[in-house]
Amino acid sequence: MAKWAVGRWKRFGVVGTALAIAVLFAYSYGVVSHRYELFPYHYFGRVLRGDLFERLAPHGGYDVSVGRRAVPCDEIGPRALVLVTLGQSNAANSGDGRFGPERGVYNFNLFDGRCFEARDPLLGAGGDGGSVWIPLASQIIESELASSVIVAPIGLGGTRVEDWAPGGKLSGRFARLTREISRSGLRVHAILWHQGESDRGTRPEAYRAAFLAMVRDMRSSGSTAPIYVARATRCGDSVSREVNEVQAELGLGHPELGLRAGPDTDKLIGSVWRDGCHFTRAGLVRHAGLWFDILARDIPGLLAQFEQ
Repeated sequence: MAKWAVGRWKRFGVVGTALAIAVLFAYSYGVVSHRYELFPYHYFGRVLRGDLFERLAPHGGYDVSVGRRAVPCDEIGPRALVLVTLGQSNAANSGDGRFGPERGVYNFNLFDGRCFEARDPLLGAGGDGGSVWIPLASQIIESELASSVIVAPIGLGGTRVEDWAPGGKLSGRFARLTREISRSGLRVHAILWHQGESDRGTRPEAYRAAFLAMVRDMRSSGSTAPIYVARATRCGDSVSREVNEVQAELGLGHPELGLRAGPDTDKLIGSVWRDGCHFTRAGLVRHAGLWFDILARDIPGLLAQFEQ
């Protein structure tokens, strides 16, 4: 082979190796960026904060229902507890390990207004991993507090509280879900909010103002279900005690808005429970247990208000 040809192949080999290393590095850093919500995890959303994001955000979430068993919502039966869940990645499908299907656990799909046998990743929420909501629903059913549970998830990873407030890019997402649920004939018993990891640098008063604006907007749309406010800011070893305290105050200090205290998931520390910002499989189960401890005492009353 001519020397010029040998030289060209060597150059191709060097370039190919460099490209392979670059791709491997980019992939590895992408995994770390997602796990710990590092740059550029949040910045992709910020780049799309214009009209494109405004058009896409209300429609974001997992929507692959092929192969899933659809169940008419009105045939699920009496004593079905309907839970709306929203917030960011830990309220969505970002856990390590998938759950379902489980007896009596159903998933209301934001995108087509239908109910399905629930399995992770849940339809309507972002991500393609596992969620806390199927383990929670299973505990509720096993404890005979409800005959079935319908989860209507709309959480999206990396979102900030201001995104859900009036004027935010996700402000129409809850209203859309409310319309779809109303058309199905279901009635929401409780709304579970788990968000705050993206707001670790937000001023406490700004978080409070945006959250209360979001709640008032929900109430103006006709939603009356109690809203349970989790205390959630932890990402790895990083937390915001100030935002956590505001979340505690919101859950306890505004009964006129129907706000109630949720669990403090910032207390789940260590590699057993977390893999960076997100929960391990064991962490999802423990997280579900914290929600169960909060909701168990209220579920009989939540169901009874619609049985009268």
